[in-house]
Amino acid sequence: MHPKIFRARKANESTPLLNLPGEILNRIYSFALFSPSGLHYKALPIDQMPQGQKSIFYSTTNHPRLPQASNFRKTRKTHYHEFNQLKYTCRKLYHETAGLELKLNPTITFTQDHTSTPAQDFLLFATTCTPLYLSWLKTITIGPSEEVSGDPLEDSISTFKRLGRFATANPHTALKYIIGGWTYPPSNACSLHSMLFIQTGVALSYLLRDRDLGSLGHGFVDVPKWPGIQKWREGEGVVAFQTNNLRFCPDLRALPERFGGELREVWGDGGILLERMEKDVRVWEGFARGWVEGGL
Repeated sequence: MHPKIFRARKANESTPLLNLPGEILNRIYSFALFSPSGLHYKALPIDQMPQGQKSIFYSTTNHPRLPQASNFRKTRKTHYHEFNQLKYTCRKLYHETAGLELKLNPTITFTQDHTSTPAQDFLLFATTCTPLYLSWLKTITIGPSEEVSGDPLEDSISTFKRLGRFATANPHTALKYIIGGWTYPPSNACSLHSMLFIQTGVALSYLLRDRDLGSLGHGFVDVPKWPGIQKWREGEGVVAFQTNNLRFCPDLRALPERFGGELREVWGDGGILLERMEKDVRVWEGFARGWVEGGL
C-alpha cells in the first residue's frame, strides 16, 4: 500500500492535533519537550541570532557538546538548534508551549560562553524570567568554564552574592556551581593529585563557607597559594551566599576508587601509615567524597 498523501491546510484551517483534549495535549508536550540530558543554555553571537533572538536552549541528546570557547571564537561556524520547535508551528502552540521546556526538564546547565562566565549568563537569564518561569526552575548547573585560569574562582565575590540573593529568593531552585579548577584526573594520575584535591577543598571551604578545616587537627594540610586568594574576599563577608540551595562542587561526577589509596601513599610518603595517620586519611577521604556528592 502507498502511504497517504495529505493536502496542505489553509492558514485558517484547524488540525486534529489542536482539537485534542487538553489532558492529551499536555502528555504530548511532556514527551516532546523533555530531554534526558537536560537543557543547555547558549547565548548566540550577533551573526547567529535568528530574528533578533539572543539566546536558546538546546539538548545534548540530539546535538554535540559545546565546542571549546577558543575554537568558537576562531570559527563561529557551529550552529545550535533550539530545543523547543513546537512553539514555531502556529500561534496556539506558541502560546501553550513557549518556555514550557523549563518546567518539563529538571536540570538546566549554563556553561562557558564566548564573552561571559556561566554565572553571569545565568544571572542575566534570571532577570528575563517571569515569576512563573522562575517557579519552574528546579536545578541549575553553573559551569564549569571551558577555559580555566590559575585561580579556581573566576567570578568576583559580588557575583557570588548575587547568586546567593537569587537562591534565597527562590528556595525551590537548587544552584550547583561547578568549579572548573577543582577536579581529579580520571586515570594515570600522580598520587599528589589526591592531596591537591584535598588542599583545594580546604581553601574553598574557607573562602566560600568561612570554615577552617585545616584547624580540625586531622593532619597538616597546606592551602594552595593562589594569586589573589586573600584579596578575593578582603573586606568582604560570605554571609550573603550562605544558603543550603547554593552548593559549590568539584568538576567531578564521582570520586575514583583509587583516590583513598593514592592519598595514603602521599600521606605515608610511600611507607606504612601509623594508626593515627590512617584515621586522618579516612577523615579527609570522607570530606572528599562529601564534596563530590553534595558540594560545599
